[in-house]
Amino acid sequence: MLSGFAYNYIRNDGTIVSPNADDKSHHLQDILIYFQNEVPEPVGVDPIAFNSLGDAYPNPFNPTTTIKYTIKERAHVSLRVYNVAGQLVRTLVDEMQAPTAAGFAKEWNGMNDLGQPVSSGVYFYKLVTNNFSQTKKMVLLK
Repeated sequence: MLSGFAYNYIRNDGTIVSPNADDKSHHLQDILIYFQNEVPEPVGVDPIAFNSLGDAYPNPFNPTTTIKYTIKERAHVSLRVYNVAGQLVRTLVDEMQAPTAAGFAKEWNGMNDLGQPVSSGVYFYKLVTNNFSQTKKMVLLK
């Protein structure tokens, strides 16, 4: 967009009193208003999606606990429970998923993949998706 001079020569000299804009953005706003495009004051930004693995709740638990997580993009998601020896106990999620605003919540009832109850103790749950992996600990008390 032409404004009569190079944009990079605009300096912040402190004459603009708007708390949300510097001289360059104020100049650009003036140009857009000149072309009859109203530009409101910025009020915030949309939240950025990210991968996260929440804490199991309740923890310690008996008989069930809920694991919450979020993903930032459509991807294959794996959520698995392991014992302290590193052996796979239960696969809770193993599928393609698309992100949602509310995230995801998966309940574990203390059963293994064969439907048998597991013993009391420490277990680890691991979320794996595109370029992301995180593991947390939970305790089953009977």
